[in-house]
Amino acid sequence: MMNFKCILFLLCVGLLQGCTQFSKKPNQEENALLALLELGSAEFSEQLSAQININQADHEGRTLLHLALATSSLYTQSIIDAGASLDTQDRLGLTPLHIAVLYSPHWVRPLLKMDAATNINSHQLMSCYKRPSVYLDAQWKLHRSQAGGMGTALELATQCERTEALTEYSRFHSDVIEWKYAQNTHTTEAYQTYLDNHLEPMFALSATQALAELKQATLAQWKRDQKCAVNEDGWYYLEGECKGHKAHGKGVAVTADEQHFEGVFNKGDRHMGRYFHQDVLVFDGEFISVDQQIEYASGRHFVKGVLEYDGPFLDGQYHGDGFCRYEGAMEVCTLYQGERVDALYKQRMALREAAEQEKARQEEIQALKQEVAQLKEDVNNSEDDDDDMDLGDLGYVKDLHHKDDFRRNTARVRAAWDIFQFFSQ
Repeated sequence: MMNFKCILFLLCVGLLQGCTQFSKKPNQEENALLALLELGSAEFSEQLSAQININQADHEGRTLLHLALATSSLYTQSIIDAGASLDTQDRLGLTPLHIAVLYSPHWVRPLLKMDAATNINSHQLMSCYKRPSVYLDAQWKLHRSQAGGMGTALELATQCERTEALTEYSRFHSDVIEWKYAQNTHTTEAYQTYLDNHLEPMFALSATQALAELKQATLAQWKRDQKCAVNEDGWYYLEGECKGHKAHGKGVAVTADEQHFEGVFNKGDRHMGRYFHQDVLVFDGEFISVDQQIEYASGRHFVKGVLEYDGPFLDGQYHGDGFCRYEGAMEVCTLYQGERVDALYKQRMALREAAEQEKARQEEIQALKQEVAQLKEDVNNSEDDDDDMDLGDLGYVKDLHHKDDFRRNTARVRAAWDIFQFFSQ
């Protein structure tokens, strides 16, 4: 019995000490750091410009960056720009990357891009608290792991099942791998693929600059290599026959925005051949020069690589007798300035319009049937109701067709009298 009382007494003492420790207020240094994060933007900027020690730590070893990441502060980027260390460890061995894993996972990828160390182990592994207030109050419950209690930020994310942080790690590694491939390959296709494959590519600015440099280098090379000129601005004649310094005969020409033509040229103009955009066939046929502009004359026009029209053009529009795509198949058609005018199409449109009108008529009839049914139901309900409706002097109107002879005849007599009075006046 005595042993039980002793154990109970010791437990009470332990609980009281724990409560005292938990209620302990942060020290003055910590209060000062947290107070900075609570300032307005102007005051905070003024403090940063006052050459404060951006890496000053509180009694737990936590810097302003630790606390900013724990509280998802809007000043995190400003603190980093002011020269905050990305790898400072607090008393538990936690770096800002550890804190980002737990409380600001959207900062994991930016910190990794800024070369935050990924191989720093914490002194001890901790429970996976979701509330940052526990970290701010320095009440971490520490647990030694089987490997000696050490852990990197990635291991912490894995142990605590921080899905968002793990996703950011995965995005970072994927981004870096593709970026290195683009750099090593150093082609337009590689850089463009890198930009297209990532929603927020970390090296977007560098990739865009590399694309611009490659484009300029390509244009310079085309200018040097072309043997003769094409009349259209922006086109470069890469190979083929010439006549009088003009492209004439079979040849190939390209533009900086991925237009490509291969076929026959006539005195510097595209005359007949195949026109591509971004390696997708757009037109195959004859071209014509109108007011120094090259337009389609007659041929096959493709939309997203699928044949849409085969026939003559006028002012860039389908015009004349040809073949048109309709519901996945080609059919004979006649067009006038881009619009179909053939009898088959007009008949089809008339039938479609008639069908739509019939559908609308049926819907209207159905609505009327429902309205009539509702009126019949209302009449039946009123006949079954013995209480008169409050219609004032015309309350008898509802009895004009009543099934009871007396009520019906009475109502009709009153109606006849009211009509006689009306005409008398």
